[in-house]
Amino acid sequence: MRLADVTLGDCIFYHTMDLPGHGTIQGMWDHRGTADVFLGRTDFRGKTVLDVGPGSGFWAFEMERRGAQVTALELGVDDNWDLVPHQSIDLDLIAEERRGAIIAVANSLIFGKCALKSPLKIVRGNCYYAPSLVGKVDIALMGNILQHLRDPFLGIERVADRVTERLIISETLWIEDNAFMNSASLRLIPRFDQAGVTHSWYQVSPVFVGETLKILGFPKLTCEIHDQWYAGGNRFVRHFTYTGTR
Repeated sequence: MRLADVTLGDCIFYHTMDLPGHGTIQGMWDHRGTADVFLGRTDFRGKTVLDVGPGSGFWAFEMERRGAQVTALELGVDDNWDLVPHQSIDLDLIAEERRGAIIAVANSLIFGKCALKSPLKIVRGNCYYAPSLVGKVDIALMGNILQHLRDPFLGIERVADRVTERLIISETLWIEDNAFMNSASLRLIPRFDQAGVTHSWYQVSPVFVGETLKILGFPKLTCEIHDQWYAGGNRFVRHFTYTGTR
């Protein structure tokens, strides 16, 4: 599908967006007004940035607005989502349904790019293969994607390979008990009796992310807890943002 052929009806919006000529388009997450903390209070002026898993592009366009040159790395139509392999369901059917959702969200990114006349570069592929897909950048953002990865450490490692200055990792905190928050933990999300949970793997703890960043050569760390509006659930959801700087 050519850029000019994408219509609003072809899209699923992951992010709420304000687009010229279209007003406010509602998405599952509305980060307007809370962008600074999600982005680790980072100065993007004159920086090259990789946005991993851009969704509808809210963060890519926001970082452009703040002076960055942005490349978005998103799943392609034929790239495999890390589906949880429940043996009690038809995984081929789930994969096909997921492929349709990937296309519709990718269309929303294209729709926003056209509406905003954005120079955003879009590269399609899995973040595990980032070193072979994109060049070096000053900064990378991984926003709410670790929970969807079968191997979160590998995902961070492959993206970190592309980063010369700062890696920003923001994640939802569905779990906040002290034992989890104070340990370098991955807590498994899917369960045997919840076969409908096919798209999420782990809740990652802030300590896990911080230790991973240090291991991969980002010793200067900041971490901030914050709330983001989840329009899909009509409530705020706790997040953490870790920044690691080389």
